[in-house]
Amino acid sequence: MGGSADVISARASVQICQQKMHQLNVDCLTVLDGDQVVGVISHWDVEKALEHRLGSEPVNDFMSSPAITVRPGTSFARMHRLMAENRIGHLPVLGPGGLMGMISRSDLLRAWPSGHRADSERQPSSARTENLSGLMRKRMSPRVQRVLRQIGRMGQQVGVDVFLVGGCVRDLLLNFPDMDLDIVVAGDGMAFAEEFVSRYGGQVVFYRRFATALMILPGKMKIDVVSARCERYKSPGALPSIVPGALINDLYRRDFTINSMALQLSGRHSGKLVDPFGGRRDLLGKTIRVMHNLSFVEDPTRIIRAVRFVGRYGFHMDGRTLHLLSSAARTHMLDRISGQRLREEILILLREKNPIPAINRLGRLEVLNSLSPDLEVTAGLSRLLKRIYDRLRWLESLRPEVSLECWIVFLVGLFSGLPFPEMERLATRLSLHRKARECLRQARRAEDEVCEPLGSARRPPNSELYRLLHSLRPEVLIYLMARSQSRAVAGRIVYYLVHLRDIHLEIGGDDLKKMGLIQGAVYNRILSRILMAKLDGHLRDRSAELDLAARLVQARKQ
Repeated sequence: MGGSADVISARASVQICQQKMHQLNVDCLTVLDGDQVVGVISHWDVEKALEHRLGSEPVNDFMSSPAITVRPGTSFARMHRLMAENRIGHLPVLGPGGLMGMISRSDLLRAWPSGHRADSERQPSSARTENLSGLMRKRMSPRVQRVLRQIGRMGQQVGVDVFLVGGCVRDLLLNFPDMDLDIVVAGDGMAFAEEFVSRYGGQVVFYRRFATALMILPGKMKIDVVSARCERYKSPGALPSIVPGALINDLYRRDFTINSMALQLSGRHSGKLVDPFGGRRDLLGKTIRVMHNLSFVEDPTRIIRAVRFVGRYGFHMDGRTLHLLSSAARTHMLDRISGQRLREEILILLREKNPIPAINRLGRLEVLNSLSPDLEVTAGLSRLLKRIYDRLRWLESLRPEVSLECWIVFLVGLFSGLPFPEMERLATRLSLHRKARECLRQARRAEDEVCEPLGSARRPPNSELYRLLHSLRPEVLIYLMARSQSRAVAGRIVYYLVHLRDIHLEIGGDDLKKMGLIQGAVYNRILSRILMAKLDGHLRDRSAELDLAARLVQARKQ
């Protein structure tokens, strides 16, 4: 057992930590905050942090916390189970007087009687071999099952192991619909994909930098195919470089344990669940557990992804994951990734069926505040987002044909409290596309220019309602309905959406041309006047529209 001197302050730098490990010739230190044991940090985590040039950062940001500790009388079996379940190699030992030392996996194996060790090292029930073939037949569509059988059969024929991996395995176990299919090949994934489409039809798109292929099969089914590999990150937030590896390496490189499972498709073990990191156990425990301590540093988009999974599945983060995520957010790791990658991760979150729990959690964890100091989830903003959600569900049930991007409405609501220059800066930082930017700007203008006349005591005529609202995108109208505290404003927007938005003339420019009017801007002015008259109920049919058009054309000629 390591001595009680094998400790370091949580505020010490990573560089100092490395020096102390070398002096003591140890590969792990207990981390203290005063006299309190708050975590442990391994040599591997220190070297990773130094590799990313984070030597001046405090140990606190990369340690495993809270510390999982044992007492002097803890059994060998209990210590072994704690190490296996939490994927750690060291346990601080606490006695009546405080820290006594640290026990490592090597210490445990040396001291443990071999017969007892063999009994305890049997796989726990959650890690025993499990075959999911029956679950696949029950929960996957016949077409998906057929394609996966073809993939497995071809893998066996060409002599490579093929696996279904990641989120699709997770969602199969959770019985979530709309599974994205990802395949890992223990060999050349791109060559496998090319051969598969040559046999079964479709096309393949190669992304050679990432050793990835996208198969687009008949019926537009899309399947990602990769070679089993390791990933190396040159700096925090950088895109990884790819190194060939085994399946275990491919699973270890992933973000969370629940995404680090595989399902074998080829050979006599087809349907077997491969779960080396306890993903099945964490699904059952509803736990989001990060794979390693620098996961949020190497890919900061995982900060947002972890929160999204918590909101989607109703899971919780284990203490270590929550600590590491909070540290990464506090040190502005999201600043190190490109606007495009950050936008895509936020967009996916806002496209969730109900993104509000995830948005609220991003606020509580100060992740949003790391994007902009003005971006806070207040009680007022939470209520606004809830009203947006309710209005969107209302529109979906009443007017399902109205096409809109719900995520933009939530984005407009989320940004509603930002000063205009900060809103523009953040829109640029996120590389938002034109429509999203337009909606943000329209919403700001409409709050001043539209809501006041819309909420007047006198009900505007239909033509005036139309003039006020027809240039605004549906996303902005839904936002204004949720934003306004006035029932009159919300009611008039509803009336416009239900009764006025889709009213069109039955005549057009060709009719004006037949009346001898020279083509030009005057066409739009005349047709607009006719539309306003129709909106106000003065024109009932095409004949009435033509009569008014004839009078206006005649007046124009005079």
